Amino acid sequence: MILRYDDALFDCDRAIELDPTFLKVRIRKARVLTSMGRWKEASIAYSRAMVYDPNDAVLVKAGEEVKKLQRRFDLLPVLLDGSGGGG
Repeated sequence: MILRYDDALFDCDRAIELDPTFLKVRIRKARVLTSMGRWKEASIAYSRAMVYDPNDAVLVKAGEEVKKLQRRFDLLPVLLDGSGGGG
């Protein structure tokens, strides 16, 4: 299976240009960005999707999970540095 995230992202952006209220494509864009490891952008995409359906529990949870991933990723350099006092 060939993963063509850049193409998928382009298609999502194009669909959003045509219909900014198309929630399904906004969610798909957020998922693509998450798969690409672009967590900050994914978080923004989820936030923008929530504008159209703020009560969607699955959407809210996915947005929170991306924020957790970003925090963990931000901590990686500290954890891998090894100079955190543990010796």
